[in-house]
Amino acid sequence: MSDIALKIVISPDAATHAFRIENGFGEKVEIGNRSLLDQQLLQQQALRARLDDVLQAAGPQLKLDWPTANEVLVRLHRVGLAILLDIVGDEKEKLPKIQDICRTAFDRVPGGTLPTVQIVSPPDDFFANCFPFEILPLLSTKRPRVVDYPSLDEALSAFIGFSAIVERSSFRPAADFEIERTSGCLPIKFFQNASLPGVEAEGAFLCGRRDLDVDGPWPIESAADGPAFVAGHIADPALRLSGDPRAPVDQIQHFSCHCDTATGVKSHFFSLQAQGGDKIDIDLLNLATDVAYYLGDRRIECEMPLIFFNNCGGASVDPRQIGSFVKFFAVNNRNRGFIGTQTRIPDKLAKAFSELFYVNLLRERMRVGAAVTAARRTLALRYSNPLSILYIHYGPAALAIGS
Repeated sequence: MSDIALKIVISPDAATHAFRIENGFGEKVEIGNRSLLDQQLLQQQALRARLDDVLQAAGPQLKLDWPTANEVLVRLHRVGLAILLDIVGDEKEKLPKIQDICRTAFDRVPGGTLPTVQIVSPPDDFFANCFPFEILPLLSTKRPRVVDYPSLDEALSAFIGFSAIVERSSFRPAADFEIERTSGCLPIKFFQNASLPGVEAEGAFLCGRRDLDVDGPWPIESAADGPAFVAGHIADPALRLSGDPRAPVDQIQHFSCHCDTATGVKSHFFSLQAQGGDKIDIDLLNLATDVAYYLGDRRIECEMPLIFFNNCGGASVDPRQIGSFVKFFAVNNRNRGFIGTQTRIPDKLAKAFSELFYVNLLRERMRVGAAVTAARRTLALRYSNPLSILYIHYGPAALAIGS
């Protein structure tokens, strides 16, 4: 099975099991019911409400004491286990077999290497492909008890998202797995909402790195150019904010902003704001049409940048809503990946995760999938704060900085 340690194959057929979990050593198990999975996909609002309970237990602070860390992990484990039990239905006796298959696969991965879990689903089964496997405690259904770092490490290891790189196979693979650099620097574009706590420090980190060529932040003094201006740069990464050509093109577009993808909103949107207070809301449905208007009959031939959506709930996908930022960027706009959060996230944690991701990508030379997983786990261990699991990556895990 090459470098894939574990496969989770989603069945399209309502008459069969929901998943087949298999490793490279001939072990496999079929679990669940597709109709139960489809019911879970329709319960994203309830999932976000339960994740909000997890966030409430953690509070806004980055570093958690042991009692708080324990409470947060217990709540998180309950959320993931409840989903798993609901999908498994009346086949709960298969849970030990699932754990054995996962452990066998992960234990045989060479030391220092993160195992890869590949989610395999039909290309047109978008919502099942976006199912939050990261929060499922497939490796242990035992209630966590966190009192120190060894017990924290053990509790984190129950979750797929802390234990492995998760790659969803039906997202468009990149034609080129290298992120280009120019003069040793990685070209990124930085959009901001300057009103949010932590955005200034996040921008200072990005702009202060000598291995990044940052175009931005935008907006600074005024956002008068409006949503169509933003749509043009999302559509065409070969332009600098000044309008001058850029080569290599944007390799990452980083958004540090407010976002609202709650069920009650008319359309998903994100907000950018200048330091002087000038603000614009970028509505998802209007963004899609503005990109179409900008392109006309043209087609951008370059590889589109990775999107880092560092805001609240930008990676949320709900079948009952029209569209999602994940589908717009990773599918419709052909971007080489999307990183975002499943729900709200504290500002301090957002800044810390962003910094760890870029350090992993640039200094440690990790591939994108590994950089995300390592950032999750490092942040959780360093600050005894497991909320980093709420960051989800959609796209090719093998994407890496070019030589």
